[in-house]
Amino acid sequence: MGAGVPGSSIKMSQALAQQLGPQLSRGLRESDVEGMLQKVPVKLGAGKLKASLFDVMPSMCVGDLVRLCEEYARR
Repeated sequence: MGAGVPGSSIKMSQALAQQLGPQLSRGLRESDVEGMLQKVPVKLGAGKLKASLFDVMPSMCVGDLVRLCEEYARR
């Protein structure tokens, strides 16, 4: 499944890493992660409906992602 550029073979995890990685050295807030997740479209119902990744992720998972980014930045 490609993310970002139509027809690309980039995985969503790679697309998220490319977006978040450069920001980690400058410091990353929860609102930064949430804002980035809100920009990632997810097609539902065979493309009939589109929502943001933020909207379809449980809040706990968003919090886990923020925590992981913070831990990675400290290392």
